[in-house]
Amino acid sequence: MSEVKSAVFSALADREDQSSRRAIHVFVVPVKLRGFSKCDAIGLVELEVHEELAAAETSKGQAPMAFAYELLKRAVRQKLNDNGNGVMSVVETLSTTDASVDKWFYAAGPKLRSLAMQAYGAVHNNEEADTESFLKSQTVRAV
Repeated sequence: MSEVKSAVFSALADREDQSSRRAIHVFVVPVKLRGFSKCDAIGLVELEVHEELAAAETSKGQAPMAFAYELLKRAVRQKLNDNGNGVMSVVETLSTTDASVDKWFYAAGPKLRSLAMQAYGAVHNNEEADTESFLKSQTVRAV
């Protein structure tokens, strides 16, 4: 294990799982895609660095798409259903540790997985204006 990974995992060793205190980004599943996934919506979290590193480690040596799938599986945390009055309630918490997210991932089908990947991008990527502003702020200094 590299020194960087070791330091990250050491720093996290004494910290309790923060997932219950993180913001959950909820995305409503289109009606025609709900049959396989058995949910009305999915909830994603923003990944922390140790989760990204774990996804890289898990997918090491596999096809490049495996890393993207591992990132997604670590971000999808909840299956939600509408309780009848428009309020989404968690029906299942998903995790890589008990393979529940793997079961959802395979049951979801390619169309919902594709939407979930786009949701992952929406949660984890900067808005175009922020990216442009950041890149335009570049200055060059002598060292």
